Amino acid sequence: MAFLDFADTQYTKTVDTGEEVEVGAFQLAKNLELSAIRPTIYITGTSSITTEKFRMNIYSDVGYTSLLYQSSYANISDIVGLTTKERWMGWVRLDFNRESINKNIKYYPTLEVANYTRNGDTFYVGFNYDFPFPIYDNSEDFFFNHPLQTQIFGYLPRSEQ
Repeated sequence: MAFLDFADTQYTKTVDTGEEVEVGAFQLAKNLELSAIRPTIYITGTSSITTEKFRMNIYSDVGYTSLLYQSSYANISDIVGLTTKERWMGWVRLDFNRESINKNIKYYPTLEVANYTRNGDTFYVGFNYDFPFPIYDNSEDFFFNHPLQTQIFGYLPRSEQ
């Protein structure tokens, strides 16, 4: 789902070539099986899209050394309506294989873009911060201290819903 007529000022983490972007951290109130996570992606230079794709990695430690789970890749060129505008922003779903998420563990996700080379301000991919109207407010005043904007979806037993 894309946003139309969005503001020129965006709070976005621009991805550099070869960079794995730290999303923040999350800990859930209930155990669940992870179905998907949706970040908001921002693209400038949509006519330059070719084979770029991205995925999410989830680590068990703040040092990002113990990889637990990886989503499947999402091809950026598969985004519906991508090439109708030179700039595009919207939610994109990254699917997981019903990975077990324990409510007692804090998880550290990252985003990586493959087959991607940033071209200055002409072509780049970014992920939006959860700012200035955060869903997951962490009482920070600066956008770069907020996590990146995401939505988490999972499976729960019917008895726990």
